[in-house]
Amino acid sequence: MQDKKNDATILSPEEMRLLVEVGFLAAAYRHLQAPRIFSEMHTLRPDLSAPLIGLAMYYIEAGKASEAVAILQKAIANGFEGRPDLHAILGMALFAANRNYEAARLLSQLVSRTENLEKQDDSPEFRIAQGLLKNHASLLALCSGTALQSVHGIALEFT
Repeated sequence: MQDKKNDATILSPEEMRLLVEVGFLAAAYRHLQAPRIFSEMHTLRPDLSAPLIGLAMYYIEAGKASEAVAILQKAIANGFEGRPDLHAILGMALFAANRNYEAARLLSQLVSRTENLEKQDDSPEFRIAQGLLKNHASLLALCSGTALQSVHGIALEFT
């Protein structure tokens, strides 16, 4: 039996990027295997946030934002608390689940923390959080294929 340390070398970074691409393509078409693809990627590389982002986006797109919220909250509670990318997607999921106050509070905290960094404007999570806060009424439009494609590009940055 392999130990956890060797699991990370099962797939090269290029192979993981390809799997992320396949997962997001499956999610864009709401293919029933998309959750399995992302879950298996997370099993292979529990240190990466991209599979969690993909899984959450699949559930948001499928109208199951509460499941996305649960997945992201569990990940943040279990070792991903310092990941602004997951916090930004959690904010999106909270808005999609009509938990607007929680979403606004979370995203406001993310924006204020990110504003203190030098390269805030280059941060994809800053752009997501700020955009959602500026116009959260248009979240339903954001949670469409275009948003999935946009988040797909952001998730690739974290593989």
